[in-house]
Amino acid sequence: MSEGPGPTKAHDPVSAAPVRVAFVALGSNVGERFEHLHAAARGLAALPATTIVGCSSIFETAPMGAAKFNFLNAVIALKTVVAPLPMLDVLLQLERSRGRAREEKWGPRTLDLDLLAMYGDEGPLTVAHPRLTLPHPGIAARDFVLRPLMEIAPSLQVAGQRLDHHLATLPEGARTVRGRHGLPLLERAPFGVSVPLLEGG
Repeated sequence: MSEGPGPTKAHDPVSAAPVRVAFVALGSNVGERFEHLHAAARGLAALPATTIVGCSSIFETAPMGAAKFNFLNAVIALKTVVAPLPMLDVLLQLERSRGRAREEKWGPRTLDLDLLAMYGDEGPLTVAHPRLTLPHPGIAARDFVLRPLMEIAPSLQVAGQRLDHHLATLPEGARTVRGRHGLPLLERAPFGVSVPLLEGG
């Protein structure tokens, strides 16, 4: 008697999803600024099949627009299976969990999270969606993004130029970083990341 086919293995959407490296910018200028950033980093690290592979210093940054108080800013690199639009939803939920209300552009904020870029086997992902543009169009114009991003991915290129080129050509009025904050965002977090970071699992 011939044996029937063996049991069918259940499809695992997480293991089947492509692995990518995502760069996320974090900022806060209201309330317990450090704790807001730390809570966001913990939330990102808890995502399914996600690992923090790079974490910058925290930078003290002068406010822009209507905001009155200095920001703390940092950038985290994640190795993740979460796709761009679901990642955006995660970031918005984390903002809401810290009391963020999106009421005015450049206004004060408990937590501000931006998906800067994502990289996969095929290179940088390009997204043009009503809710999301990747790479983030403001990277090259913001020293509070360029400085922390250069710490963890110095070879990264934006619009065909290295990050240090963009930083060197910023006008004086766009230079907002005042210095580094004394506390690390995450203890024992890996400090640098190469892109793509997919070799070797």
